[in-house]
Amino acid sequence: MKAQPAREIPHALSKPVCQGVSPGDEPCDSFATMHCLNCDQWYCDAHAEDDQWHACAIAEDADEGAGG
Repeated sequence: MKAQPAREIPHALSKPVCQGVSPGDEPCDSFATMHCLNCDQWYCDAHAEDDQWHACAIAEDADEGAGG
C-alpha cells in the first residue's frame, strides 16, 4: 500500500489516542500525532507510516482476499 497523505493535529486541540490496532488486535495507547486522510483515523508517530496498523490497509487486504 502506498503511503497516504496525513495532516498534523492542531496544537489548540487535545491530542487523541492512537487508533491503530496491530495485526494481533493489540491497541496502541500512545498519543496520536498524524491523521490518515484515507481511513480518517489518528495514529502515533510509530504507526502513522506502518500499514499493518491502519484500518484502510486492513480493509484493502480483506477486499483483495475476497475476490480470490
